[in-house]
Amino acid sequence: WCMHKAARMSLYANQEKLPKLPVPPLDASIQHYLKAVQPLLSEEEFKRTEQIARDFEKNEGPKLQELLKELNAKPDVLCHLEASWQKGYLSFRAPLPINVNPFFVLEDDPTPSRHSQIARATSLILSALSFVQSVRNETLQPDMFRTTPLCMSQYGKLFGMSRVPAKDMDNQIFSLASRHIVVTCRSQ
Repeated sequence: WCMHKAARMSLYANQEKLPKLPVPPLDASIQHYLKAVQPLLSEEEFKRTEQIARDFEKNEGPKLQELLKELNAKPDVLCHLEASWQKGYLSFRAPLPINVNPFFVLEDDPTPSRHSQIARATSLILSALSFVQSVRNETLQPDMFRTTPLCMSQYGKLFGMSRVPAKDMDNQIFSLASRHIVVTCRSQ
């Protein structure tokens, strides 16, 4: 899989070329919201929700829409959703492992030499560490959707990030110096 160095791209090579996520029109956002909540509400609740949404569209909505557009126009803002998503994520008070944290399920390893648990765990750790290294030294190739580059800004936060509990909103602490993994066996 050897590649010529000139053909390789840095992890963040496409970041400055990416368009910003556009702020959708207010009426389209309201329509999308109403379509999403309708199956969850009774007919009476939906009519009330629809009226509140229409009032919002006429009153506070246009001013808030302009503020959102102004925020999105700032050169240091990559995505108008990021700050509010971060706040919502760090303020969420339900159990995290079940409600927030991603997980994956592994298929059986097709390599016969890795059928023991220790061999499989070792293989996974080595692969994960190789991935961490490629993210940290920015040699991981940028993700693409067909020929369209995707944003890679979150990759740097995948490893070495800790969520530290606080009263109203948790904090995130990032360390490039993190060098530890946690292995549990038999719930210990």
